Amino acid sequence: MALISLADMEQTVRETARYNHSHLQGATRNDFNRVILSFKPFTGMEEEPTQPSESRRDGSLSDNARKLLSEQYEEANSLWREARYVRDLKDAIQGASTVWALYLTARTRMEDLYAALGKTPDSHWRSTVSNLVAAQRALEEAAKKWDERAARIAAVHGQHLSSDLSRATAYERAGAVVTGWVIGSVSDYDYPVPNGTPLVKKVTEIITAQRDHLQQVAALTGDRSLL
Repeated sequence: MALISLADMEQTVRETARYNHSHLQGATRNDFNRVILSFKPFTGMEEEPTQPSESRRDGSLSDNARKLLSEQYEEANSLWREARYVRDLKDAIQGASTVWALYLTARTRMEDLYAALGKTPDSHWRSTVSNLVAAQRALEEAAKKWDERAARIAAVHGQHLSSDLSRATAYERAGAVVTGWVIGSVSDYDYPVPNGTPLVKKVTEIITAQRDHLQQVAALTGDRSLL
């Protein structure tokens, strides 16, 4: 909102005082005679900022006052939506790092066992394969648990599509380190999911490739007992 002078700005702020949002801390003018509003930080727990309906019917307000009120509540609403997004995201990611760490541990266990097959003597092959199958099942379960958590996180993103915050900024403000996290869109977790939820699908593809390889080894060696 552009104002002609500092005096005009001060008069306009006084004029809107009875309708200002409680979080408004003040208004200043920049070098381009444009009003810069400042607000007390929002937590997202407040009621959604909405311009008082009576202010729209108040015939005593000047055009500048009406513009200031409109822009004030538009900015307050945007700031509130950002705070709400971050608050909801904090709730959704609580404990997620632990779930992801358990998945990584299960994946490493499976990968190590699979890699070890190439050095396993025939006399120990079956026991190693048995351990691998157990590790594969454990990884599938870990992936399932992660996707359950990821679905909650994706739901938050879906609920706050109107926010001006990017996902990266929202994660940063929520204090989350999400490196490597597999999180799809809300629709990726709508049940039933034909090809599996995102991480389960990825893990299934890896395990299928491993099992195909083992079957080929068994076929080429002519020893079906290997599996």
